[in-house]
This record gives sequence, C-alpha cells and structure tokens, in this order.
Amino acid sequence: MLTALHARPGEAARTLSSKDEVAAALKTGQGCLWVDLEDPTEEEKGILGSVFGFHRLSIEQCLVQTSHPRLHDFGDYLHLVFHGIRGLRPLAAEELDVFLGANFIVTHHRGPMRVLEDVRKKCGEVRSVMERGPDRVLAEILDDLADGTLGVVEGLSEGVDGLEDRLFKHASKPALREIFTLKKEILQLRRVVGPQREVLHRLSRGEFRMVSPEDSVVFRDVYDRICRVSEMLESFRDLLSSAMEVYLSVVSNRTNEGVRVLTVFSIVLMTVSLLAGIYGMNFAAIPLAREPWGFWALLGIMAATAGGLFLLFRRRRWI
Repeated sequence: MLTALHARPGEAARTLSSKDEVAAALKTGQGCLWVDLEDPTEEEKGILGSVFGFHRLSIEQCLVQTSHPRLHDFGDYLHLVFHGIRGLRPLAAEELDVFLGANFIVTHHRGPMRVLEDVRKKCGEVRSVMERGPDRVLAEILDDLADGTLGVVEGLSEGVDGLEDRLFKHASKPALREIFTLKKEILQLRRVVGPQREVLHRLSRGEFRMVSPEDSVVFRDVYDRICRVSEMLESFRDLLSSAMEVYLSVVSNRTNEGVRVLTVFSIVLMTVSLLAGIYGMNFAAIPLAREPWGFWALLGIMAATAGGLFLLFRRRRWI
C-alpha cells in the first residue's frame, strides 16, 4: 500500500494517491515529500528505482529483512534501517527502512506501524513538521520509536526488579525459566539498541547535509534516550546474573538443609538399630534378656537414647 504526503512551502500537506503524482511532486524539487510503502506490490516497489532512482544495492537491502540497524550514505540520499519494539512475551522487532534525501523521505516496512500513523496524523495537523523538511519528519518518527522502546524496557524492569525477592521466597523451576526468558529478551534488545545507538550518534553529529543543524538537536535527544535504554539493559544483565547466583545459592542451601536433616535422623535411627541389633544376638549373657520386662526396658532405653540425641542436635542447632 502506498501512502504519500506532499507539503509545498507555506501550504498544508496534501495526500498523493498515484505513482504519477509522486513523480510530479518529486520533480518540482520543492517542499517535503513523504512516501510510505507498507507491504508494497511489485508496481509500488518499482517507485524506488524508476521514480527516486535509488541504487540497486540499497533497494535489495530494503526488500530483505535484517536484524541489524545500519546507515549507508549514497551521496544524494541516506539509506537507514531502524527497528521498533512491539511488546513483550514474545518480544517482536519491527524493521523500518528509510531513504532520506534533500526534499523527500521514503519509508518501507512490512505490516502496519502505529508510529508512522501517529507521525502522519501529526504532519496533517501541525504544518510546521513537514515545513522543516524530511529530516524533521525522520526525527519525529525516531522520537516515537525511542519512546516505544523505552516504554517496553521500563515494563521489562518491573519483572527484573522483584525477581530476587521472589527467588528468596520461592526458588523454583518457574523462577529459573523466568530468568532465562528475561535474559533472552534483554539479549535481543541489546542486539537492536546497540547498533541503533551508533546510527543515531552519526545523525546527531551533523555530518550529513540532509540533516540540518536545528534537527541535529532532536536527533541528539533521541540518541540520549537510546543511550539510557542501553544503560538500563546493561544493568538488567547484571541483575539477572546476580539473580541466577541467588537462585543457585538458595537451591544449594535448601539441598544442604535437607541433607542435614536426613543425616540427623539417620544417626538417631542407626543408634536405635545398634541396640536392636545387639539384643538380636543369640547370647544368654545379654543384660535383661531373661527378664519378663526386659523387652519394654529396651524400648525405653531406645526412646531415651533417640530423645537425648535429638535434644543434643537441637541445642547445637543442627536441626
């Protein structure tokens, strides 16, 4: 689906609906042209080469999904790849390819992206957005993407912060699965956020003529937020490593506690079994063997011995 907006200087943005209208708007070289391609048809994909004249390599990279943010300078335009984060459980990354020129911006993506819909609506309501040029439109898009990523990471922090407390109370296999799930999600986020931070850093330095000094400030603000996200992910990784150590420590202590209790009761039963084994021998010289109350006396001795050992272990806090 092709959606296009064109704003001439001093005029509100108007919607373009065909390839010919897009070509005519681009040919004027005036104002700001934004073309959005969502799951484009083969004919709509042809606009990238026939109308805008993008390099074959950049078109091929655009049409193939990648998990790595990037920035390529082709002289007359920039080809950028960004990723937005859509929710957790499961974590999903949305790829957005952007072609940025002096008076145009082209976005390509698979499936609807709410960020683009919000920015497109803003362009229609606030005339100054497109009047400032395509770099300002890109800054608005990346600003919303950064806000979405930050929101996802802040939601992730709620699960990480209380994890250690839950582990102390109940270290179980579900808690271990939660640790591994969080580590996997944080690793996926770091793979996206790390390279994306470098791309934003280059845009914020003003090294490209397509980016005005005024909008470099906006890119710098987006870069600062992505840096904050990156720092949060690093702290989450350390917290999860600590949580794993806590889990192993709690499980080890629980195992040691169980072994200690079993050892104590084994000693008690072994002592009683020793007395029973001695009195089970077939010798007449064993004390109390010929007394009619000898059996009950032996049971009392066994009970007293077991009770004495139990009190001794309790006093030493072995159990």
